[in-house]
Amino acid sequence: NQAAGSNSYSQGMVDVLTTYTQALGQPSDSTSLPSVLSAFNQALTTLSATPDDTALQSGAVTAAQDLVGTFHTLSAAVASGREQADQNIAADVTTVNQTLDQMAQNEAGLQQAAASGQSTASYLDTRDRLLSGLSQQLPIKVYQESNNSIIVTTDQGTTLWDGSEHKLAFT
Repeated sequence: NQAAGSNSYSQGMVDVLTTYTQALGQPSDSTSLPSVLSAFNQALTTLSATPDDTALQSGAVTAAQDLVGTFHTLSAAVASGREQADQNIAADVTTVNQTLDQMAQNEAGLQQAAASGQSTASYLDTRDRLLSGLSQQLPIKVYQESNNSIIVTTDQGTTLWDGSEHKLAFT
């Protein structure tokens, strides 16, 4: 259960970092931050040798504009990555909370069936399916209690289910 949830989180981080790395570029790319910064540095160094040369002045301004443009591109990539991460987190929180709602309904049915001596097999199967789905969203631990009840926590110990729902929130 923990491995699937950790993998989901890790994949989300990889996606965000891949987007940023693509915007940053490889050092050998002429539009990458290291290349643009080097070109700006070179333009300033060349200009410092002959500060009155208008062509060198223009070249330094162009190099500075390229550098600023690269920073804007990187800033937009970070903002986009953060927005995408926020949307993914919000969707995951919604999914977890919906799963907890389904778990509450299933657990109520399970307890009623057990109290009346009916078979609980279908409820236990549904519980397993719900726990499996929950573990795809975040790392969980499940503790078996008496009378067919369980406690579900995150791997960090935050209680999600202990006979009642403890929903997640995300702002």
